[in-house]
Amino acid sequence: MVSKNRARKNQNQFSIIQNVYYKLHLKIKHFVMKTELPEIIVVAYHMGRIGSSAIMGLLKLANINVGRDAKLARPGPMNPKGFFELKSHQKFLKKVYNGYYPNITDPPDIVDIDNIGKNYFSDYEQLIKDEFREDFPIAIKSQRFLTLPFLNYLKNKYKIYVIIISRNLQDQINSTLRVWNKYGNSFQKAANQKFIAEYITKWKNFSVIVEKYYDFPYYHMNFEELINNPLNISEKVFSFIQVESPGDDNVLNWIDKSLVNRPQLVG
Repeated sequence: MVSKNRARKNQNQFSIIQNVYYKLHLKIKHFVMKTELPEIIVVAYHMGRIGSSAIMGLLKLANINVGRDAKLARPGPMNPKGFFELKSHQKFLKKVYNGYYPNITDPPDIVDIDNIGKNYFSDYEQLIKDEFREDFPIAIKSQRFLTLPFLNYLKNKYKIYVIIISRNLQDQINSTLRVWNKYGNSFQKAANQKFIAEYITKWKNFSVIVEKYYDFPYYHMNFEELINNPLNISEKVFSFIQVESPGDDNVLNWIDKSLVNRPQLVG
């Protein structure tokens, strides 16, 4: 009888130790993931028609949280596969960058946008919490690099990685001109190729200033290289953000020539 009680007691103690060990293991695993893996992935670009939606779609395939479908801008002729832009995010940028975004030709001063980041980073964090419900890792677009001032004041709280996209300038100019002529507002429809070239160049130069001003892990990628070599380039992107590839078939199904040759943009 004594031996049975002792065995039962030992078994209970072992179960307690095993349970404590399991909980400790989960805490250690969570800590390691939190300290090593990015929580916020930023897809940064100086102007549109550069492939940002293609990258966001890849990240979604890799199970990165890009936002709830109901909260994202709907797909359209310009991006039939989706824009992956949060409507609330666009509204926020227009509000805090009033006079600078979206249809202003000349970029702001870096000191001015840093002050905006300092004043509004807590509001930006609340937007992220509301939209993503702290389901990390998340991915978010950074139009004209204008989210980096907010994130700079949050980088001690979150691990943030930035993917910077570039594109052949003439291809970007031609694509922008076609889209603006067909779907743009009055400001955009009045633009010609020379104006768009200067517009893009100014914001591209501004993005270089922003990148140098803020210290983040950056990865540079080119849209044409992604289109021509999707498996190799996407694998580099996944390696940078430390996630597994969703598989070659999924990548090839997502990245195809229709991303740049769309009949909706002709005429």
